[in-house]
Amino acid sequence: MNGLQESRNTATETPKKYPALNIETLRRTWSSNRTARKMATILSALVILAVVGPCTITHRFGPYYGKTVDADTGLPIEGGVVLASFYTEAYTLGGTRPKFVDALEVMTDARGEFQIPAQRVWAFRAPHRWDVHPDFVIFKPGYGSFPRHKGVSPKFSPGDTLPPDQHVVMKLPRLNTPDEMKGNSRSLLPSDVPPEKMQTLAKMVKDTPAVSRATVVLPGIPPECATPLIPGSK
Repeated sequence: MNGLQESRNTATETPKKYPALNIETLRRTWSSNRTARKMATILSALVILAVVGPCTITHRFGPYYGKTVDADTGLPIEGGVVLASFYTEAYTLGGTRPKFVDALEVMTDARGEFQIPAQRVWAFRAPHRWDVHPDFVIFKPGYGSFPRHKGVSPKFSPGDTLPPDQHVVMKLPRLNTPDEMKGNSRSLLPSDVPPEKMQTLAKMVKDTPAVSRATVVLPGIPPECATPLIPGSK
């Protein structure tokens, strides 16, 4: 009898009701899960950075501006090229090693003035740090180049950079002898800057009249294929 009564009670029980899942509920659930995924991604990135050490993402350089003049006369030098190269530094067992990021060329105007606007440079690298002092090359045919020529003034620290947000007057000495011209052209082009990033400088150096036997070696070109500065020179 009891068994029959239990069977009837079971048969007459009202089925449980569950709340209907509407679009708004699904949207809220998805949004909550997406937020959780974002947080997990951020936490994972922080853990990775903590393991691999310091890294680079972005850095603001400059601005850099100034004037180039003849060291003897003080007259402006028009048509010179100014190349700025930006780097990170990789941590290695032997210390830090520079790695190229980007470069920018500008020309000096009729007053000898040049200006490189402030640059926001991006490069995610680990374990790296930013080299906050860009490398500069200032070149005008017939004049000593910065930073190679010892007669160029003023000098800065490090020796191949320019101070940011400060007007500088770069005094370039005239080159008067074949030996001076030959020495000024040697190792002028940075070997780690891609040719497409210094087209103006490379062309200007290549087209500069110089002494016999002087050559220009572009990055990535074997020395035996070097271009003579004087047509017909060997």
